[in-house]
Amino acid sequence: MTKVLHRSKALFIVMALFLASSLINAAGDPALAGLYEFPQAESSWGAKLNPNNDFPDDGYMGYFFNTNSPEILVHKELSSSLGINYAWSDFHNIKSEDFGAYWAGSIVMPEAGERVVSASLSWAKIRIIIDDHLIYEGDSDTEIKLQLDKGRHTIEVEYINNWHTTDVMVRVQEPVQLLTRSQVKAELERTSEPHQLYYVGAYESDAQDGVVQLNLRPAKQPMVLFLGSYNPIQWHINNPHNNAIKAIVYSSYKPGAVVTGDIDTNTRLMALDDGFRAHELVKKCSCSGSHFHCSGKDFGRTLKQLENIGGGKLVGFSGDYSPIALPVPQTLMNDATRNMMAANRREVNEQRKRCSKNINPDFDSMFD
Repeated sequence: MTKVLHRSKALFIVMALFLASSLINAAGDPALAGLYEFPQAESSWGAKLNPNNDFPDDGYMGYFFNTNSPEILVHKELSSSLGINYAWSDFHNIKSEDFGAYWAGSIVMPEAGERVVSASLSWAKIRIIIDDHLIYEGDSDTEIKLQLDKGRHTIEVEYINNWHTTDVMVRVQEPVQLLTRSQVKAELERTSEPHQLYYVGAYESDAQDGVVQLNLRPAKQPMVLFLGSYNPIQWHINNPHNNAIKAIVYSSYKPGAVVTGDIDTNTRLMALDDGFRAHELVKKCSCSGSHFHCSGKDFGRTLKQLENIGGGKLVGFSGDYSPIALPVPQTLMNDATRNMMAANRREVNEQRKRCSKNINPDFDSMFD
């Protein structure tokens, strides 16, 4: 009798494991959350700002107000992006530290599948609600993977800013595989087709919608573009000369960078895990007392890394701290440019040596 019970128990465990395995295979990633796993939102600003439940299928309706008087709607507009970027009072005279916003839109799923909701923000707090489920509430950057059913889903974003600049961007995207530098290098080596390397760098976009327009100049060979930033940028490619673009490798320190524009099916889009953020060719340094400080990164090191990954020489550089648009290339990486960079490195080293010789008094020797 005991043996029969043990056999029955073992058979039950096997059947349970088989059923669990079947459910996981049917649903995909077992760690992927469905909306039902998130709590219901207890409230929404939409009850006050969007009582008619206007959730556009194309774009996002934004409602903007001063948090000191939220009952007064200062501005309302439909935009293609779910976010905003401005400083001081440059948006409808709303002080940045008192800025409040509510966005409403739709996520249309042709088929059931995975989406990644990313949020990048500065000194602020945010709530993201999808189909009345509270997906995120907090004051830091986030990325959330979701399994969404086929059909139309509503999305609401509530935002309270607490700084003299306002910088928030929320994106809903299909999942993108992040590649290492060695993986990108291997992908570029798959074909023997010659190509030329170009680099574009920025800290952030100066446009309210977070877009930077990249205007490609004529290229003699297929292009490989490396795009890097700190804040997430929507890099929009304008290619009036129909240059062949072999690949675009893009990244940002904060989540949410995307590439749009004149891109055909032959262009390989690759998201880089450990990307580049340099946006200046040379360092600008100063000495205060015995404290030596430089702005910007050493592009010489970035240059070597880019050329190692890209398998060739970098022929063009474009960069600015917060551009709205950039030509590609902005600067040719010829011998004159490389010599200028080398001269800057020598000058920086000399400045550092001179600065280190400045006396930094201490308490015991002050009156000696």
